[in-house]
Amino acid sequence: MASQVYGVDQKGRVVVPINSFSDGDPSVWPLHSNCMETDPTVYLEKLGTQWMKARGECEQDTIYILDQLPEGYVYFARPRQSRPELVDKFLWGHPSGKYYFSPNRFWPHFIYLMNGGSEPCECEHCGPVRKVAIPREPSKPMARKRRPVGISRNALNDQIGLTRPQPSRPKRTGRKKFLAIDAEGNQDVFKEMVYRLNAEGTLNKPISEDSNMEWRAERKLIKHHLTRMRMQHSFFPRLGELVLWFTEPSGEIKFHWHTQTYQIYSAEEEKFMGIPKWCAGVVTQVPEQPLNLHDAIVETDKEHAVNMSGFRIELFPDPNSPDKSLSTQYKYVPLCQIRPLNFWSVYLQGIDPAKFHCSIPHALTIMSSFSMLDKYHFDGVWPTAYILCEGIYLGAELLIRGDGVRLMPLNQAGEIDVKRKVTDVLVIDTIELKLTKCDANLQSPFLCEAMAARLRGKVYTMDPELAFDPSTPMTEFEVSKSFECTGMREYGSWYPRYEPGHVAEVSLNRVIGRCFESEYMDVMFDNPALDIDIEGVTNGRLYGRETDDRIAPGKDWLLADYRLQQLALESLNGIEHSRYDDTRDPKMYRAIMNIINNEAVGADHRNSKIVRQLGRAYGGLIGSRSGYTAFDNAGKHSSMVATALGGGPAASYDNAGLIETSTNTGVDEADDGDEDSLREIAASTDSGDDVIAIPVPKRRRQM
Repeated sequence: MASQVYGVDQKGRVVVPINSFSDGDPSVWPLHSNCMETDPTVYLEKLGTQWMKARGECEQDTIYILDQLPEGYVYFARPRQSRPELVDKFLWGHPSGKYYFSPNRFWPHFIYLMNGGSEPCECEHCGPVRKVAIPREPSKPMARKRRPVGISRNALNDQIGLTRPQPSRPKRTGRKKFLAIDAEGNQDVFKEMVYRLNAEGTLNKPISEDSNMEWRAERKLIKHHLTRMRMQHSFFPRLGELVLWFTEPSGEIKFHWHTQTYQIYSAEEEKFMGIPKWCAGVVTQVPEQPLNLHDAIVETDKEHAVNMSGFRIELFPDPNSPDKSLSTQYKYVPLCQIRPLNFWSVYLQGIDPAKFHCSIPHALTIMSSFSMLDKYHFDGVWPTAYILCEGIYLGAELLIRGDGVRLMPLNQAGEIDVKRKVTDVLVIDTIELKLTKCDANLQSPFLCEAMAARLRGKVYTMDPELAFDPSTPMTEFEVSKSFECTGMREYGSWYPRYEPGHVAEVSLNRVIGRCFESEYMDVMFDNPALDIDIEGVTNGRLYGRETDDRIAPGKDWLLADYRLQQLALESLNGIEHSRYDDTRDPKMYRAIMNIINNEAVGADHRNSKIVRQLGRAYGGLIGSRSGYTAFDNAGKHSSMVATALGGGPAASYDNAGLIETSTNTGVDEADDGDEDSLREIAASTDSGDDVIAIPVPKRRRQM
């Protein structure tokens, strides 16, 4: 029967395939020249028979053999130095760097791997030793195997270059393996949550990636970043947004009625100076000092230079091209020279599209894409789940909880009709990514069959016919309490769109963009209306769906994992990110996090690449005059590693002058040194070395 279910090899043995889950680590294999890989048949046959017996499928007089060892495990042989005719064999690959003497010792860990790591392992290297009863023939008495005479366990370890822990040291319990890992070997918390959702039926828990150094390092920064954005005006450009901008000549942007174009107006000369040369770019740094509405009109005197009081804008390259050299050109500009990209059709009216700067069509290409910001909670009932997020990058804009977003008007049939007047605004309470028909298979790279972003919150309207109670408009106090954006009363009278307590859910197709302060709209366009940019947003999304090569045929949106992937950028502020960063070492990051989380094994101390002092302490030695030497500075860590290990922030410096646009370098030399500033968010991935010198105190001489 077994031969019908499983394959049979040339020797008549039944071949048993193993599961693909494994924690084997090739980096711990011995590097000695006289260590050679040997035939693992003894392990394959012994483990195959034991596994079939444990599953109740073993038949008498049948020999079983595994099709292979778990991935990352290898059987090595090494002759003894004192007696080369004797060969010692060990199984290597355990993440701790330790080896197994026999199949019986490896058996508990093998079962752990075949179960997909669903339960903690209790083998001798992962936890308390679990004695496994091995079936034996009744006629054969149990004989205790002894170590060969003349060689001790310590001597055996010395021969293969290992040292066993001293008996006085308490044995450490091995860390729990991950059920799912991503492409870089990090814990895939979202796949694990989907797996648990399938097992438990329901799941509601916060998202935590404690084993991910980058996630841990950005917690404080991103919390400060979100808090600061909520305290700013909604027209204030946000980090990572795409904007329209120009450099010179400086002045106020006004509409020229004779030419029907927006031009620069000089108040001193009382005349129009011409159409500015508009470009599209990414906001990579924002000012430290607060700005107001007057700063959006004309450039005002500031305490600091424009590289501290202005915005750093990088030109936006073609997302469909591998050439990203355009992003190395940047400029610090004041707020008055920046406009939201959603208003591109307004400010560029009267200009021949053939004369647009190349960065503008590049920016419109990503208008039909989005990415989520800071996923913080997982909630679901199988097979549907929701990932709650703090924000969403929708096209050019960043939307966060508390923002008011303008909604596309609907006709009588409930379809979007851009010819109608925009009257509805949704105040975002929840931003969620919906997972439909989740996939709990740990071997599958997919989380679900379909994903969709949704915005939830209360909707308010200026159309009494659409209101829940058209006879009772909201009072001024109710308006100020309902909207975080100031000056909403100047748009007109507001009404609740639905009954009290009702929470609406809208798709991204209905979202136009952020609702700006009425004072800002009045100053820019002399008209505090909600639909000035609806044509530009609609045409921009249509253009993006036609030109963005990453959007699948028949689809309307592109979902990216993070903002820089959405923008198809390789660097920001002159710093490469993710797979484009040659200095990035995910394996080292995981090792450091295991040390911080007190889950480290022997291999982690090696993979962390932390410089440790070797040899005798030099402080207090005869003839010593200092507690440290000139070689202390040899131990270096990157700023992100030092921060994660509890080190102090990197040394700061100020940039004294304006950095002009350059095509030769993308390195930004402006750094205000404020560890809580928004500039530090982009700089947190800097891999520059910071010297950490810790003097060793002198020891007292023994009298």
